[in-house]
Amino acid sequence: QSWGEVLLLSATKLLVFLFLNVLITDVCQDDWTYFKGYCYRKVSSCDSWNESQQTCTALEANLPSIHSQEENVYVQSLHGGEHSWLGLSDIKSEGTFVWSDGTLFDFHYWAKHQPNNFHNEDCVHTLGFLQDHTYEWNDINCTDCHRFTCKRGNVPIANKTTTILWISFRRSKQDK
Repeated sequence: QSWGEVLLLSATKLLVFLFLNVLITDVCQDDWTYFKGYCYRKVSSCDSWNESQQTCTALEANLPSIHSQEENVYVQSLHGGEHSWLGLSDIKSEGTFVWSDGTLFDFHYWAKHQPNNFHNEDCVHTLGFLQDHTYEWNDINCTDCHRFTCKRGNVPIANKTTTILWISFRRSKQDK
């Protein structure tokens, strides 16, 4: 490859990188952050599980469902390691935990001896990473007051855009 081709390729990669960064940051509205295809909004006020879910619903979102340890750490980091609500509860049927957004309950990270339903605990909050907790979860009374995060819809736009840009780049290279 000539220096001109190397520079053109480097410049193209830089433009694609900058375009994708602008696109991804613009996917979520102000006060929302993007992570792995979803938009998250940290709410610092303290509220019950039901009131927190209602706030998220008004924002066209839900309390967060967690589907991997990476997402678990991300959501808990939004609140600096403090307790916060998750969208998980067994309100409708004791012992049958479901996510408020209706997604599959395919991941959990319970603290030791949890869930224990102590004094009719039906909602789940994070224990954070302070005081020797390691991002674990605990069932707790739904009327307790905690901060929370709202999670909004799947946003797969970056993957589609990357594919379109790659195809366009390959075609322009083949045309030469």
